[in-house]
Amino acid sequence: MKKITNLFLVVLILTSGITQGQTVAEQQDAEKKENIIYYTLIGGAALIYGGYYFLYAVPKAKKEAEKERIEQEAEKARLDALAKAGSLEDKTLKNIEFIVAENIDLDPWSNFNIGIKAVCNNITLTTNSKDSLYTKWEEYDITVTNGVFDNGAIKLNGREAFKSANSITITAKNKFHPEKVITKKLFLTFKGDYRFGFYGSRGESGKSGGSVAHTSIGGSKPYRGENGKTGGRGENGPAIDVMIDVVYDSHLKSNMLIIKLTNKNSKEILQYYVNTKGSKVNIFSQGGTGGTGGDGGTGGGYSFGYGATGGNGAPGGLGGNGGQIRLIFNKKSLKYKSMFTTSSPGGNAGDGGDAGRGGAGSANGRSASEVEGNPGMEGSDGYEGQAGSSYKTATQSFRLKR
Repeated sequence: MKKITNLFLVVLILTSGITQGQTVAEQQDAEKKENIIYYTLIGGAALIYGGYYFLYAVPKAKKEAEKERIEQEAEKARLDALAKAGSLEDKTLKNIEFIVAENIDLDPWSNFNIGIKAVCNNITLTTNSKDSLYTKWEEYDITVTNGVFDNGAIKLNGREAFKSANSITITAKNKFHPEKVITKKLFLTFKGDYRFGFYGSRGESGKSGGSVAHTSIGGSKPYRGENGKTGGRGENGPAIDVMIDVVYDSHLKSNMLIIKLTNKNSKEILQYYVNTKGSKVNIFSQGGTGGTGGDGGTGGGYSFGYGATGGNGAPGGLGGNGGQIRLIFNKKSLKYKSMFTTSSPGGNAGDGGDAGRGGAGSANGRSASEVEGNPGMEGSDGYEGQAGSSYKTATQSFRLKR
């Protein structure tokens, strides 16, 4: 194509010098010849380019697309071959076993990963996809008591699932060798840095300001949008009684704390089980978040002038104050008093409401955006609640059951 273009330019240069030293008739005749040569070259170039496109460019694109398709099929075949090589469907399976981290500390909220190793006659396969050959999790049926399994990850079910349970049981069965079933029992250690407590309720959101109806031609000028209403105050954090007892866990060989929290406002009770070795506990009663301020209403529209200003967004509500906490130990648990801290933070400030939009207008052929009323003002955020006071008591005589 570059050679064709260069040839075309050379011919144009040569033909452009024909008119020098000629009569008018000769010049006119020369111009006709130039036009014939010019359009002949244009047509020829178009034919050549069309031929290039259909004879070279199109086949090249098809060839590249076919090459890409073949490469994709080859990659799929490679992955399928790896999957087939890693599959236990046609292998003699000697045994399977779990791969789990040693000395893992589990509590009711733990998430952790597991694997499975399968031993065959001449090869060992795992569920680790980073290995060159691996077995997919789809070839195993996995069940977990008090937990959920998902593609190698286990998530425990939380406090309710472990009110009395100390362990989980994982069961695995290979689909192609259903006789190969393994189980593993893992005991929770209940170690960690814990934060237990209650929140005050969130304040109610303020109502949005009303929007003003459009005013017709000849009517009175439109009114601005109504202002939003202030967000409600967050509820104060509840007063909490915390009773703490000690029991001995023979499996863990450790003293364990039974911690019972009572929300004195709602009478709700929460109970936790915590290892005295390697744990810390923070008890909190936090004020509720302030309610969101109401949005400003849209200003009234005007068919013969500028639209009205939008209403102002309302301030957000105040956060609730932090609540009071009372820690109640017995003689056995008092020596673990240093494990505990308390906090009574105020609730977060409520967000301010959004500004109301200006009303639509129409004047002297101007666009609606040019004569739209001004928006209202954004509402300010509320203020955080104040921190509450918390205190600890002397010992009392009581026992708690798990």
